[in-house]
Amino acid sequence: MQGRPGVSGQLFGTLGRERINVVAIAQGSNEYNISVVISQADADHAVRAIHKEFELEKPL
Repeated sequence: MQGRPGVSGQLFGTLGRERINVVAIAQGSNEYNISVVISQADADHAVRAIHKEFELEKPL
């Protein structure tokens, strides 16, 4: 991702550890966003896990 190597690995590592299957991914052309498609049943779990993983990160 733009100016922050490893952030996508951190995201997908988090989802993998939480055993959340990613159905599809897309990265914006400007490298400022990643979109993931997951099961609706995993949505709350995924959002909480991602927020927990990045909560101590400093904004860019």
